[in-house]
Amino acid sequence: MEPIQNERKDLVSCITLSLACNMRHNFCYQSCFSQEMLSHDVLYNKLKPVYENSALLNLIGGEVTILSGMDDYIPFVRSCNSTTILSLVTNGLAFDSRWIELCMANNVLVNYSLDATNADIAQTLIDKGRYPYQKIWENFLALSDSHRTAEFPLINCISMVVTPSSVVDIIPFIRLGLRHGVNVQILYSNNEKVPWNDKIRISLYEAIKFKVFCADYIDVKLLNFPPLYNNLLVLNDIVGSPAYQKEKQDFLNKIEPVRSRNRYSEWSYGAFDHSLTRCLLPWNGFLVLPDGDVLPCCNLNNYPIGNINFQSFDEIVTSESASCLRQLLIADDYRYCWNNCRCNMNCQTSINNLQGGYQQEATAAFERGDYNSFLLKISGWPDQHFSATQLYHKAFALHSQKEHDAALKYYQAALDKGFSEFWVRYNRGSLLLDLERPDEAKADLARAHELDPHHEGAKQQLAAAVERIQAENQAGKLINLLRR
Repeated sequence: MEPIQNERKDLVSCITLSLACNMRHNFCYQSCFSQEMLSHDVLYNKLKPVYENSALLNLIGGEVTILSGMDDYIPFVRSCNSTTILSLVTNGLAFDSRWIELCMANNVLVNYSLDATNADIAQTLIDKGRYPYQKIWENFLALSDSHRTAEFPLINCISMVVTPSSVVDIIPFIRLGLRHGVNVQILYSNNEKVPWNDKIRISLYEAIKFKVFCADYIDVKLLNFPPLYNNLLVLNDIVGSPAYQKEKQDFLNKIEPVRSRNRYSEWSYGAFDHSLTRCLLPWNGFLVLPDGDVLPCCNLNNYPIGNINFQSFDEIVTSESASCLRQLLIADDYRYCWNNCRCNMNCQTSINNLQGGYQQEATAAFERGDYNSFLLKISGWPDQHFSATQLYHKAFALHSQKEHDAALKYYQAALDKGFSEFWVRYNRGSLLLDLERPDEAKADLARAHELDPHHEGAKQQLAAAVERIQAENQAGKLINLLRR
């Protein structure tokens, strides 16, 4: 990797095991809840270097507790690295005594998404059915009891997501964390479902004040708030003034605070330090998605730097995509980053939803007609990883390189996966015509002409196929006459 001043060599990593989840929160950005998991080979073999080199490692589901094989997988991850801060995220619904024992045995910190301080507010967080808050609350109380008495502190934090209905619960949620002696994480939704308004702004002002009041007991993290939040941080100095000391003391006297047994730890915080001048996640961040795509952080969904299904850990972290991102940040260019990210040191340069990464580099090579480079860039991709468009691009590139049999295979694969029938039929028909297979060419070209009667190329190629067939028929008749 390119050198960087104060570079941290230990990884901060997050593994998304699956999209499967047993809850449907209305603030959730997920639209798919597939039961499919990362493969056994990926989990146990290809990701082993990540486990071994991570200072922080977070496991997320969807919902980890409903996935099969976790009784073996979590001990395996711990066996690869006895010192890493290992954590998991759960909504708590299935977090029973078995899971408490599993986390205790493997020194796993739990990020518990409690969401609300009471059932009424929790109910507003789903659109259909009853929110099973009582079960989640009971599981939390059992975890909290174990957290206080276990040799290893179990709870990293309890968390909630700010919504229009739950914003009133921010301060009660902080009080709840203080009573139980657990850190608190308040997340502002980044999916545009929660408008930034005066109600949230006022609640945030109060939250910052209580964050300071609680600092000697628990960590309170306020994450993903708009850039205005950074301006509000000057309140830290104001709240620390003598004028607020009485209010602070009155608050603590009423709450009977309990001190947390551990400091808050979150995987992406390994990228951020006030002594640094840029985010370090492109150097030491590793977020794996269920399809195998690897991102340097959770906000760069449009910039995968590789895929663990068909690339090694070393190939991904030294890839052209990863290098490009590092060079941008060295130049203080955060164009791919999210404005609200706390690690974004120059949010003025951010442009949301830019595309990039290893897939986009291959597409760019194809679009400029550099088919040899395109084929080299995708040479390691397994067929099942290709989209319909990528299958078509591969077929066209192979066609242009005169790798005819392979081109025919990928034209058919693109058609099967739903790519534009016209373009597959047209180009495959042209290829079949070049291969002196006019009957097959005619079938494809006739269908292409039917789909787009005005396309001149399709008309001309169909006419050529018909003419070729007629010529072959005439030649056949002549040969038969001569044989007589």
